[in-house]
Amino acid sequence: MEDILDIDLLGSDSDDDLDDLLLYHVLNDNLGHRADLYGRFSLNAISEIEAKQSFRFEKRHIPRLAEALNIPDEITTRENITLTGVQALCILLRRLTYPNRLADLESFFGYSYAALSSIINTITQIVMANKGHLLQRLGNNAWLNEEKLRQYSEELLWIMYGALSMVPSGQYVGLQLTKDRSQKGRTYSGHKRVHCVKYQSLLCPDGIVVSLKGAYPGARHDAGMFRESGLYEELEEFAVFGNRSYVIYGDQGYGLRQLLIRPFTQHEVANNVNRQHFNNAMSSLRVSVEWGFNKIIKEFAFLDFKKNQKLLLQEVGTMYLVGMLLTNCHICLYGSQQSSYFDIQPPVLEIYLGNYKCKNLNIKYCRVTCLTLLYALLREPGAKSTIRVLPINFTYKV
Repeated sequence: MEDILDIDLLGSDSDDDLDDLLLYHVLNDNLGHRADLYGRFSLNAISEIEAKQSFRFEKRHIPRLAEALNIPDEITTRENITLTGVQALCILLRRLTYPNRLADLESFFGYSYAALSSIINTITQIVMANKGHLLQRLGNNAWLNEEKLRQYSEELLWIMYGALSMVPSGQYVGLQLTKDRSQKGRTYSGHKRVHCVKYQSLLCPDGIVVSLKGAYPGARHDAGMFRESGLYEELEEFAVFGNRSYVIYGDQGYGLRQLLIRPFTQHEVANNVNRQHFNNAMSSLRVSVEWGFNKIIKEFAFLDFKKNQKLLLQEVGTMYLVGMLLTNCHICLYGSQQSSYFDIQPPVLEIYLGNYKCKNLNIKYCRVTCLTLLYALLREPGAKSTIRVLPINFTYKV
């Protein structure tokens, strides 16, 4: 740093040269200092308990998660910081797990706060580029076929009369406004009485969010987001099979349509016991939707820390989408409160992420799950729609 100050005092031909030197000092000199002071992070050096507390995933599952997300073995950031894909994923997971300052994580990972910020931005972009499409369109989820929709509806029939598959709703993410107040009116939600951005999501009974559209300004109504998201057009394409169709259920903020039902109004319920029974049954079902919304902020509390969600300074929307992808992956590996309540097994991690041929597909499941896995493998694009699954016992070594 003294050499840089001397150059500044003596004069420089270009201010850009001085900026480059300062940036090099921050991102390189500090890197070596942190590494010498604390040592570089290694997943093998921490315990199972510490890994689960710090990253929300078991230690043995993190390399599998990195491979399933198609994260490269080695990552180089724009500032020429090179590290392994597993290390970068661990840094992202630790950042999302709890709202620590980046400076507080320097001793844990052996990188400066500036380097950690660069790494998090890079790995976030990689995850979104590789798997972000899974939340953008129903048709991008190959495992979400008619058989899966039928399973969802059959598990819900004991609650009500009718074929329900999924539940849509709006999610809120609180914001801390920056000095630029130009977005103040658009992001303020009069319903929640807070500045926020909103997302339109579609939640399955096993806890998997198969569609997450946004971010929308907090002032937008749920029905307006639903119309703008194009989700209903996707339902017409992917939830109708001949004379059989699957519908979704929303609250009274949504309009009644052929593939979207909602509770009966007070006027419609009057003197009609069946309609009242329907509303009561579906009201209990709606509680399970809140479990799904609570799952992401329970596992990744940073996303619920509004003082550090700065709309004009950070990629707030991208960070939340990545958090949702990781939450879905967590559900695939460990289940959820919803999957236990409805007794529905989530898809296998590699099946959900569309990686049918991962080299480390070491899964210990029952015979039925293995047959389901084989069925999904044979239903890859280009395969015949009608196949025969042989009753063969499969054994996967762990």
